[in-house]
Amino acid sequence: MPWIGVGRAGQIFYTKAGHFNSRLPARAVSPHPHGPLPHVGLVSVSMSASDSTSTRIAIFIEDLSGGGAEKVTVLLAGDLAARGYATDLIVQRATGPFVDQVSPRVNFIEIGGKNPLQSVLWLMHYLRRARPAAMITEMEKASLLGIVAGRMVGYHNIFPCVHIDLASYDKIDHQMRRRFLKVLVSVFYRASKGIIACAERPAASMRALLGRAAPPVSMIQNGFDLAAFRAEGAEPTDHRWLTAKDRPVFVACGRLTQQKGYDVMLRAFARLRREQPARLIILGQGPLREELGRQASKLGIGDDVDFAGFLKNPLALFTKADGYLMSSRSEGLPSVLIMALAAGCKSISTDCPAGPSEILDGGKFGRLVPVDDDVALAAAMADLLAGRNEPAGSAQEREAHMQQYSIENMVRDYIKVIGV
Repeated sequence: MPWIGVGRAGQIFYTKAGHFNSRLPARAVSPHPHGPLPHVGLVSVSMSASDSTSTRIAIFIEDLSGGGAEKVTVLLAGDLAARGYATDLIVQRATGPFVDQVSPRVNFIEIGGKNPLQSVLWLMHYLRRARPAAMITEMEKASLLGIVAGRMVGYHNIFPCVHIDLASYDKIDHQMRRRFLKVLVSVFYRASKGIIACAERPAASMRALLGRAAPPVSMIQNGFDLAAFRAEGAEPTDHRWLTAKDRPVFVACGRLTQQKGYDVMLRAFARLRREQPARLIILGQGPLREELGRQASKLGIGDDVDFAGFLKNPLALFTKADGYLMSSRSEGLPSVLIMALAAGCKSISTDCPAGPSEILDGGKFGRLVPVDDDVALAAAMADLLAGRNEPAGSAQEREAHMQQYSIENMVRDYIKVIGV
């Protein structure tokens, strides 16, 4: 069995000839709930016996925080490993709720880069020694670090993945840091072997941003274990508003940022509350938590809005609520909306650039409302509760529609695009 060695200073290396051998700090990470392996001695990291001869694929991401891209990354790594690929999932920080969901078949490595330079140096050593058949990089920061490291050692098989529509996201996030990141993307992504976008709108934005010098841009929709979504939706919940339900309850889920438009959702919910009793559960964490709480109190709905934080299984709440809400100003391909639809939840979403209209098939499987329109969102919520203007798609049609978001389709397309 191949081993990964972890020295007292954190050095990581493969003991078999031809495998990676780095003297830069890194550690092997246990994917199990008891946490990371210690920085001493030799440790086994659940690698298959054929790992030394299997085609090696690397996936690099900052961390495994609770977002859709991180969830997809964990699923992709696990399925590739299950298919016999030697899969290295490399993270800067082994943090986030998806750490304990990493398959034991995956070589899970934390590099612990304290700054971009240290991360680039580690990746340079990794690419020079391991020479994976392809390296998939998730989101902008990790992709930029991977591309720079690859250029330094003459490695070109890097495939950055795009999970947002950069064109529309730039309009709602005016931070200088975001604009600078977009400039870096426009320069460095041209050096990649190919770009993978999660939906057609982000793919089109990348082609427009990079122009004629763009490498091939492929659209691969995020894939999930749809059967698992249905099973998770059937699990019980202990949320007090759903176990002893005495009025309609809506649920929303996502990072608490300006992009997600929760300020509009709260205004819409306040409009609905003036007409009838209702409650709203918002799952997720983020920098706007305190601000949104103050807004809810100011609108007079503080007692009927619960900011419940992150839950590993939000679907247990989705399926017991009366409807799922999404108020985003921009998306790529929102995983949570796919989850809600797969579990059979009645859904209302803004028709923001990229994602919701594709998932809901132009409104056939859920209600679409204009972005930043709290009046329209409140009216859609009232219609849902009254059974008015219901989507035309049947349960059978929805089931057939959802197959395009299966993990089998996603992994098949990744294998084809990266050429392994």
